[in-house]
Amino acid sequence: MSEVRVLADDDKRILDEFLEERIDTSLFLLSNSDAAGLEDHGRPLQGTYAATFENGKMTAVAGHFWNGILIVQGDTVGVENAAQVAISRSGRALNGLIGPLALVERARRALGAETRRAKKDEPEILFSLDLEKCRQPTPPTPDRHNLAAAACGKQSATWQGDRLRNIKKRVGVPLGEEQLVLCGFEMR
Repeated sequence: MSEVRVLADDDKRILDEFLEERIDTSLFLLSNSDAAGLEDHGRPLQGTYAATFENGKMTAVAGHFWNGILIVQGDTVGVENAAQVAISRSGRALNGLIGPLALVERARRALGAETRRAKKDEPEILFSLDLEKCRQPTPPTPDRHNLAAAACGKQSATWQGDRLRNIKKRVGVPLGEEQLVLCGFEMR
């Protein structure tokens, strides 16, 4: 039996479990629900979350946020209904769609927005890393002018300015000439 309903704060655990199974394409939904909860009062990061359930199991969710962006996530069943309920219950206009491409296309058709002109209407490639398979890069040498930072495990590649300058001095890297190496992938 299929049911679509608006989620409330007491549904947070169920939503998190559903989204964590699809973590690579669920970060906006997880981040917004963590920061602002599931109640919608029109403030930044808040949205109306609607979910489809089949035999008591969540199969799709759509969040329509304060800025008019609809974010969808799910399986093969129910994203269209979740999107329609989220839009109608939020009372806001649709300003954009985000989510896995196939789900975005289905939601867009269900909302009658497939002929609406979009500012940006093209798929983007998602890049993800299996952090369990990452390893710390080889330490830098002064002659290579590299600054290695591990972006895996417990270490972070987000450095505070002073810490970055101190590390660069220690390995002999002139300011402004560093490369950041993340899990073996070089980013210039």
